[in-house]
Amino acid sequence: MKSAKRNTWSRETLLRAVVLYYEKKMTQEEVSNELGVSRPQVSVMLSQAREDGLVHFSVKDINKEIIEYEIALKEKYKLNKVRVVSTRFDRTKEAIKSQIGELAANYLKEQFSKVNSIGIGWGSSSSYFVNEVDYMRVDNPKKIVPLVGGLSLLNDRIHSNYLASSLATKLDSEYSIFYAPVIAESEEEASNLCESRMVRSALEAAQNVDIAFIGVGGSVSQSTWKKFNYIKDSEIEELENAGAVGDVVSDFFDENGNTVTTSFSKRLIGISIEDLQNIKDVVLMADGIEKANNTKLMLEKKVVNTLIVDDVIARNILSK
Repeated sequence: MKSAKRNTWSRETLLRAVVLYYEKKMTQEEVSNELGVSRPQVSVMLSQAREDGLVHFSVKDINKEIIEYEIALKEKYKLNKVRVVSTRFDRTKEAIKSQIGELAANYLKEQFSKVNSIGIGWGSSSSYFVNEVDYMRVDNPKKIVPLVGGLSLLNDRIHSNYLASSLATKLDSEYSIFYAPVIAESEEEASNLCESRMVRSALEAAQNVDIAFIGVGGSVSQSTWKKFNYIKDSEIEELENAGAVGDVVSDFFDENGNTVTTSFSKRLIGISIEDLQNIKDVVLMADGIEKANNTKLMLEKKVVNTLIVDDVIARNILSK
């Protein structure tokens, strides 16, 4: 007789099942719901984990801490899903960003059949995410929507229109264009553009996406705005004097997560923090200690539904 074929679950999946069942005292039914598998499959996972030596009288694995962070953050902030990336062994920043992007791409694949429209922000985190998405052939094309204007950005590979186009190509889907710069030349121009039919339509589409993938900025003086010279030193000073500690999409916010208004911020065109709060699933991607406080602010403001961060941010948030 042929021996039964052994299931091949990844070590990470087995460990997640072990921690949920043995340490978090979940039932097998609850574990199955958490992992998206059947209850009999959970039983097989637990048996395989014992065979592989993951379970004796305690759970043994260097990644156990990572999974505990995920569970704690998910429970504390009532999130859909949390994934935490390890920074151990002196991993490069690029490697960490790439893995965060990969996990975000995997989450999109999980949710793909449940959504009709996908919003994309701008910046390096969004760029790494799009880069990690696999090419697909689909029967039900989605609508890819930029969340902010983008035509004025010099580095087009991080602006929302370029990212929306690239993501649509990979997902065999359609995309819309945000026909406006993210930074208008003046407050008057920004106001006039936002009153135009095309920009109103772009904003409405962005406000009504089913799922959105975004990053969050650190301090204003160290932000992507500054890195690519999209903002003057005098404008940074004005924002900081007004209490700005970071930015998300096209909004700057203070230490309480409230929108900060200055002459510079009035020139920005895109959706707001309030708009993000009304989107069903906002996926926030972030890495680095400099973004820990602002990630926590977005969690407390209930902007975030799904979180993908490194262990430095996770540890910092949970320690406060």
